[in-house]
Amino acid sequence: MATSRQEQLLQRPPETVAERFFCDLFATGVGAGLAVRHTSDMGRGVFADVDFKEGDVVLQEPPLVAMQHSHNRARALVCSHCLRFIGPLELAAARLLMWQKGMREEEDKGESDEGKEAEEENREEADAAAAKAEGVIQQLSSGQLKLPFAECAGVLPSAVACPGGCTQEVFCSSTCATSAWAEGHAMLCLGHASHAKDTQALKAFYTHADESNDIFRLAAKVVASALSRAHTLLGKGGGEVGEEETEGKGEAEEEERWKLVLEAWMPFAVGHKAIWWEAVACPPDVVAGSDEEASFRACMKSMAEESLNLLAQAIGPLPLDLQPLLSLSVYGATIGMFELNNLDLVVPSPVTTYFNRILDLDDAKQDYGRGRGSDWPTEGAPGARGRGQRAGGRGSARGEGVKDGGENGEEGDEEKDTDGNDGDVGIGDEEEKDDDDDEEEEDCDEDDEDDKDDDLLQWHCQGTAFYSLQSSINHSCCPNAHAFKRDEDVDGRAVLLASRDIKKGEQIFIAYVEESLPLQERREALADYGFVCRCELCEAQGRH
Repeated sequence: MATSRQEQLLQRPPETVAERFFCDLFATGVGAGLAVRHTSDMGRGVFADVDFKEGDVVLQEPPLVAMQHSHNRARALVCSHCLRFIGPLELAAARLLMWQKGMREEEDKGESDEGKEAEEENREEADAAAAKAEGVIQQLSSGQLKLPFAECAGVLPSAVACPGGCTQEVFCSSTCATSAWAEGHAMLCLGHASHAKDTQALKAFYTHADESNDIFRLAAKVVASALSRAHTLLGKGGGEVGEEETEGKGEAEEEERWKLVLEAWMPFAVGHKAIWWEAVACPPDVVAGSDEEASFRACMKSMAEESLNLLAQAIGPLPLDLQPLLSLSVYGATIGMFELNNLDLVVPSPVTTYFNRILDLDDAKQDYGRGRGSDWPTEGAPGARGRGQRAGGRGSARGEGVKDGGENGEEGDEEKDTDGNDGDVGIGDEEEKDDDDDEEEEDCDEDDEDDKDDDLLQWHCQGTAFYSLQSSINHSCCPNAHAFKRDEDVDGRAVLLASRDIKKGEQIFIAYVEESLPLQERREALADYGFVCRCELCEAQGRH
């Protein structure tokens, strides 16, 4: 019975059941103007139910589950539920400065002896600068130093503590804290009020995830969410997970209970799944069908099994009808679902918003601001950047760690100063050069811009998430919609904008990979998703 129930959890629900689920989702206001339909060649797809103009918002959808990457936590303090930045602005700036200071110290440790000797000549100056930076960090953190025109970045919410008393998670409001607790954090909390049976095992689970692949953290959120929903539907009111005797119950009653478990799993059942260690694309240097591939996949499976064992120990014994939710096959399929459906999540930092808007002020206000914030170190400030964050790349749950998606981190509507200084305040115009020098400089500027985009991404909240509706949108290398964070999009919601006019009845497409790549590179990048693209662009390029 357990095996057949595991198989039921792995199966996609019948289209009639999925249609009811999406109708209920549309009734909440998510996906207005959209419809979900079955297609003959792509399975489920999302279609326009109204006309959209280029630039219109096609979709805004909160994630079913989302997480901030472990490596990103030190520099971006965000709500663990909605991924919104937590204030005040000075604290956000201090965390970035502290992270940059740590990065510089690491770089200093790795310098060559020659570099260290050269630096000794400027040691006194460097020490003074470091002491000043440390002082600024402390003043920003304590609130002693206020940034001029901080209101330019908008009002940031204050931190709300976890209801369970853990210090690992904070929230932007009591609403988010309460929602997260009810949706599964109660089982994953390390605080004094945690519902976990073994918090030491839970700590070991988090350590294992951070050292191997932090996608396991997101998989744990799925498990906890499904268990919490199941307990609520089964009449436990979201209470503490515990072992429950089901022996002696009639077959009819057991089947009714199982239907409720399936209902609890439904938000995740609609996502396309494949067992992680079977579906994940091998590294490029691994030959398909070789012993090396078999070893690679066995390593992935072993890693997932070790993670699951720690999570199961932390949650504790479950009633028989809930045990399939903690089976290895379902756990592997959940991670595989992220491999095929998850979206790399980016929430722009309010610090970059602050600098952008400061640079939009007139010269008199900028001069006044410099006087008020004269101790603020401007080195490393991003300058005037594009207004918006391109966030369309999908992520991967490879064994070597979660990779950033193809489009993730590229800026839209990018503004550049004519002097080639990218908006830095107080820098004069460059001298005129001949055409050849201009071309060489343009190539260098493009490389510099790519580097700056990568650097700027480090300022933002980076994570990964799963969305019911967004995950049903199919791929095309010539898409009619793209993911984009506007100034007003300050949390982890997926936001899709129309790339061109879309007529009612058209299927919505996004690009899972960078569509400007050559055909072969796009096909290699799409290998993670388990299909060969047959869009108009690929067909046309394949004929040449």
